[in-house]
Amino acid sequence: NLGNSICRYAEWDLDSNKDWTNFPTLSELIKEYHDSYISIVCETNNHLPRDGCFLSSDDMMKTPQFSEKSLIAFLSGTMPVIFGAPNIVKNFNDIGLYTWNDYFGFKGEELYEVDKIQSFKQVLNKISELSTDEVKKLWIENKDKIQSNINLISELMNYRIINSDYVAPKSLF
Repeated sequence: NLGNSICRYAEWDLDSNKDWTNFPTLSELIKEYHDSYISIVCETNNHLPRDGCFLSSDDMMKTPQFSEKSLIAFLSGTMPVIFGAPNIVKNFNDIGLYTWNDYFGFKGEELYEVDKIQSFKQVLNKISELSTDEVKKLWIENKDKIQSNINLISELMNYRIINSDYVAPKSLF
């Protein structure tokens, strides 16, 4: 039971009375993130075709797929806990982003899928056992890491604008 949680997943019938086709606008979604302390992000883990072949496990480990779900979690000032392809958290950490996976005991980076899912379930259980006051305290204690995430993603997203050495592309596509 995650109490006051918001769940966004198309066609996931948690409550048959809910209209799962009525998703929020982008501004409504961002407001929901701003009203949250923790973002639990589940990224898609696809083996995408390349040159008629599917990506190998080694390729997936080098370049895990991520989406706006993770970016919004970092930019909106929440504490992201991310589930996704192998090494996704390591890749975020390597560029200086902080996730709260380790804090809550997620051991899934090196595990096979079934064990990885079990580890993530344990993380969700730990989070659900916290009171709102405990989560708020954790958020306040980590404001420096949260602000660092916001700053880093903002810099990466605005690279063209803030980097005076940037050379404009020669082609539109």
